Amino acid sequence: MKNVENGFAERLLELLHERKIRRRELAAIVGVTPANVGFWLQGQGISADRLVKVAAALGVQPSWLATGQGSREASVDDAGYICVPEYGWAVGAGAQPLPFDSDHDVNVLCYHRRFFESRGLDLHQCIVVTAAGDSMEPLIYSGDKLLVDRSRTQPGAENAIYVFSDEQSLRVKFLRCRTDRALVIHSANPVYTDEIVPAESAETALRVLGRVVDVHHLFM
Repeated sequence: MKNVENGFAERLLELLHERKIRRRELAAIVGVTPANVGFWLQGQGISADRLVKVAAALGVQPSWLATGQGSREASVDDAGYICVPEYGWAVGAGAQPLPFDSDHDVNVLCYHRRFFESRGLDLHQCIVVTAAGDSMEPLIYSGDKLLVDRSRTQPGAENAIYVFSDEQSLRVKFLRCRTDRALVIHSANPVYTDEIVPAESAETALRVLGRVVDVHHLFM
């Protein structure tokens, strides 16, 4: 699908703003360079397979993204299950953060609609990523799937598990904001020591991508 209807670039840009996804993040999901995303936003063509991946990542129907016609939102099947896009990223739960991994296709993890309704979660603010490492054991094991709510990006005074970016890497840890506004990065595994990010550098050193709201254990 090298040709898409007029307005494709506008629809894509609107979704990126709405979902709070950066160009390089979308590029990592689809397995392309940020320059490719820039070309799409300039109105250049996109292949059919990449269109499907972009639509899955953004939670919309491929046909709507391409043409602006028909239903916009991703579908819920007849049994009431909602499919959440799984990013091709491994988030580091170890001594060292892992780099962005853009070599995987976009898959989905399905939840029943009631799971979202009972927790007040917005499907279009949720993504699934994969944990790698042992620093969050026994809560999170390497290979576990993590449901992340991207609308919750402000750590509070109590420990909660977040996915955050550290320069060109992704990590999953407990985050807590101290009274002096410094951030405490804490691991569930007692082998690992806490890290402290001073208040004056917290906003530039880390970008919180969302709070982990569910853990799908690989072998459970």
